[in-house]
Formats: sequence, structure tokens, C-alpha cells
Amino acid sequence: AEVLLKQDSFIKALKLTSRSELIAKQHNDNDILILTYHRIYTIKYSLGLYDACSDIYLKILNIQEDSDDYMSLGNVYNRIGFIQLIRGNYDEAIQFHYKAIGVRKKINFIPGLGASHHNIADCFINKGALDSALLHAYKALKFRKIENSSKSIAEPYQSLGIIYCEINNKDSAYYYLDKAINIWS
Repeated sequence: AEVLLKQDSFIKALKLTSRSELIAKQHNDNDILILTYHRIYTIKYSLGLYDACSDIYLKILNIQEDSDDYMSLGNVYNRIGFIQLIRGNYDEAIQFHYKAIGVRKKINFIPGLGASHHNIADCFINKGALDSALLHAYKALKFRKIENSSKSIAEPYQSLGIIYCEINNKDSAYYYLDKAINIWS
């Protein structure tokens, strides 16, 4: 399925992953089932089938919700939030990102906390709730600075630049967007 996916043979890859799903269910193998669902997600995402992507990650969530694998659970919540953002369901997206934060706090996963706050800021930007967006963009920036990854820190700089542009604070917008562009270039 992976080879076919790389060759853009999405329909054939989907057929193979569907077979893999059946086999994993027959053998009650949740690890293979989760891996298969991730592959199905990748295919459906590539095809722009976001409703189906959401359904796939909800299946993964049903398997992982009761586990103590907080890293994976945080990633699942984050991915569902991302899909909801793409679909324009900002309130749902925010709820899933908050769940990701709750799980990521348990394991003090700094990069994940930065990503979750950044994603929440994006949701609030899309909703037009700029005060809330600003709060989460600064929280994302705080975690990204702790993480100390120059590429990751560019994201909250960009969000801050967008927010300040929206509230007509051109000097701050320029400052943060310039920082982001300098990191990415």
C-alpha cells in the first residue's frame, strides 16, 4: 500500500489498506489496525476526503482513548482538531486541541504543547476571536522558545504577525512577520 501511495495509485492503495483493516480486525490486532487507519487517513487526506479523515481518526481515538499512551493520544486529538479546522468546524477543533493540551501536559511534551497552542491560535484567527488568538499565539511562542527549534518558532511568529495585521497594529505585524520570514529563508 505504501508503494502504491507513493505512486499516487490512491484507489489501489485504499483497497489494500481496506484488506489490512479486515485482517487486523479478524486477529484483534489494535497496533496493526491503528497503523492501517493512519495509512487510510493519508490516502483519504490526499484525495481531499476530510469527512472520511475525521471518521478514521475517531476510530483511532476509540481504540486509544483508554490507553496510557499519552503521546499517541495527544497526537490523535491534535489530528482530529486539525481536520476540524480544515472543515471549518472551529469550535470542535478548539475542543480537540484543548484535549491534546490536557494529555500533553501529563507528559510535559513541550513541542506538542507549542503545536497545540499554535493550532488553537489558528482556530481563533479563523473565528475572528483575535484576543483569544493572541493569547494562544504567545503561549505557543513560549513553548517554542523552550523547545529551541528555530523552524518551529517561526509558526507563532507568523500567527502573531497575522493577528497584529488584523487588529491594525502594522508595526507589530511587520516585526513578527519579518522574524518568521527570516527563519524560513
